[in-house]
Amino acid sequence: MSAALRTMPNDPNAKLNRLLAALPEASFKRLAPDLEYITMTRGENLCESGRGAKYLYFPTSGAVALVLVLKNGIRAGTSTVGREGVVGIGLFLGGTGTDNLATVQQPGGAFRLRADRQRREFRRGEAFQALLLRYTQARMKELSQSVLCQQQHNLAEQLACCLLFAIDRGDPTRLRMTHAQIAESLGVRRETVSLAAQRLQASGCIQYDRGNIAILDRRRLESCACECYGAVRKEYALLQ
Repeated sequence: MSAALRTMPNDPNAKLNRLLAALPEASFKRLAPDLEYITMTRGENLCESGRGAKYLYFPTSGAVALVLVLKNGIRAGTSTVGREGVVGIGLFLGGTGTDNLATVQQPGGAFRLRADRQRREFRRGEAFQALLLRYTQARMKELSQSVLCQQQHNLAEQLACCLLFAIDRGDPTRLRMTHAQIAESLGVRRETVSLAAQRLQASGCIQYDRGNIAILDRRRLESCACECYGAVRKEYALLQ
């Protein structure tokens, strides 16, 4: 492992990110000297809509929300990225910027890779390229499934899915998410999120108190979720 990685102060293991962990050893060793660890703080913007992106970000903990912002200031979450993925897919798909605002939803850590370095590795046409393209397919599956979910499933089911994805990408027992953040992710009003959270709490799945969500019974939470959670989870499992 490179000296750069050995000297990282908080989270020295880049392979806590599942994409980096899935790379063959030879591919990972080529990238390792250029991976730079950063600490992500809540509310920090990693990428801003319409601006050139300089890095790919591979979270090892925490979560990053991808948000679309309209001219009138209305925000709508499109998806969340945690240790299963990477922020900045537009870079390896040929773009120079992003249409999304990437803001830190849950604090944590990430390894970042310069845009020019990822382009060189991607153009080799080997494992790195194949893995990132498969990840993009999984992201597309998640986005299309979310459209169907919003049309066909009730909010309590959608909320259960949202919480399951969040704990898969971070702490398996506890989350810090406000109703406003969840509402932005689901594209609904905060008041309706409160009602759905009350239903899940009454069923014994979760306990909610001022932005702190404790997962009391994961199996029960899964039973409250719709089929969309399993379909998307299966797609991401193919990356490992």
